[in-house]
Amino acid sequence: MVGPSFLEAVEHCKDVSNDTWADDERTHQDVCIDKFMGDDESFMTETFELFWVMGLLISLAGIVFIIPLSIYLLLSWRMQRYGHY
Repeated sequence: MVGPSFLEAVEHCKDVSNDTWADDERTHQDVCIDKFMGDDESFMTETFELFWVMGLLISLAGIVFIIPLSIYLLLSWRMQRYGHY
Protein backbone atom coordinates (compact mmCIF):
# COMPACT_ATOMS: atom_id res chain seq x y z
CA MET A 1 0.00 0.00 0.00
CA VAL A 2 1.45 3.33 -1.08
CA GLY A 3 0.58 6.35 1.03
CA PRO A 4 0.13 9.91 -0.17
CA SER A 5 3.17 11.77 -1.42
CA PHE A 6 4.66 14.75 0.34
CA LEU A 7 3.74 17.05 -2.57
CA GLU A 8 0.09 16.02 -2.24
CA ALA A 9 0.23 16.82 1.48
CA VAL A 10 1.77 20.25 0.82
CA GLU A 11 -0.91 20.99 -1.80
CA HIS A 12 -3.65 19.89 0.63
CA CYS A 13 -2.28 22.07 3.47
CA LYS A 14 -1.23 25.15 1.49
CA ASP A 15 -3.94 27.33 3.09
CA VAL A 16 -2.95 26.43 6.66
CA SER A 17 -0.78 28.96 8.50
CA ASN A 18 2.93 28.26 8.64
CA ASP A 19 3.60 31.32 10.82
CA THR A 20 1.98 30.17 14.07
CA TRP A 21 3.21 27.36 16.27
CA ALA A 22 0.96 24.45 17.21
CA ASP A 23 3.40 23.16 19.85
CA ASP A 24 7.08 23.50 20.73
CA GLU A 25 8.34 21.78 17.58
CA ARG A 26 5.80 22.21 14.78
CA THR A 27 3.72 24.86 13.04
CA HIS A 28 0.06 24.34 12.21
CA GLN A 29 1.01 23.50 8.62
CA ASP A 30 3.40 20.80 9.86
CA VAL A 31 0.59 19.28 11.94
CA CYS A 32 -1.73 19.36 8.92
CA ILE A 33 0.87 17.60 6.77
CA ASP A 34 1.47 14.97 9.47
CA LYS A 35 -2.25 14.24 9.72
CA PHE A 36 -2.61 14.10 5.93
CA MET A 37 0.29 11.66 5.68
CA GLY A 38 -1.35 9.51 8.38
CA ASP A 39 1.31 10.10 11.06
CA ASP A 40 -0.45 11.57 14.09
CA GLU A 41 2.29 10.61 16.55
CA SER A 42 5.81 9.99 15.41
CA PHE A 43 7.72 6.90 16.52
CA MET A 44 10.43 9.05 18.10
CA THR A 45 7.91 10.91 20.27
CA GLU A 46 6.41 7.67 21.54
CA THR A 47 9.86 6.18 22.17
CA PHE A 48 11.04 9.30 24.00
CA GLU A 49 7.94 9.28 26.22
CA LEU A 50 8.48 5.59 27.00
CA PHE A 51 12.12 6.16 28.05
CA TRP A 52 11.11 9.23 30.07
CA VAL A 53 8.51 7.26 32.05
CA MET A 54 10.92 4.36 32.57
CA GLY A 55 13.61 6.76 33.81
CA LEU A 56 11.14 8.36 36.21
CA LEU A 57 10.12 4.99 37.64
CA ILE A 58 13.74 3.86 38.00
CA SER A 59 14.70 7.10 39.75
CA LEU A 60 11.79 6.79 42.18
CA ALA A 61 12.79 3.21 42.93
CA GLY A 62 16.37 4.42 43.41
CA ILE A 63 15.28 7.00 45.99
CA VAL A 64 13.30 4.36 47.87
CA PHE A 65 16.45 2.19 47.90
CA ILE A 66 19.07 4.88 48.66
CA ILE A 67 17.44 6.39 51.77
CA PRO A 68 17.24 3.13 53.80
CA LEU A 69 20.71 2.13 52.58
CA SER A 70 22.12 5.46 53.76
CA ILE A 71 20.52 5.07 57.18
CA TYR A 72 21.86 1.52 57.49
CA LEU A 73 25.39 2.55 56.51
CA LEU A 74 25.37 5.51 58.90
CA LEU A 75 24.20 3.35 61.81
CA SER A 76 26.66 0.54 61.06
CA TRP A 77 29.50 3.08 60.78
CA ARG A 78 28.56 4.57 64.17
CA MET A 79 28.38 1.07 65.69
CA GLN A 80 31.85 0.22 64.37
CA ARG A 81 33.38 3.51 65.46
CA TYR A 82 31.72 4.16 68.83
CA GLY A 83 30.37 0.72 69.83
CA HIS A 84 26.80 2.00 70.17
CA TYR A 85 24.18 3.86 68.15
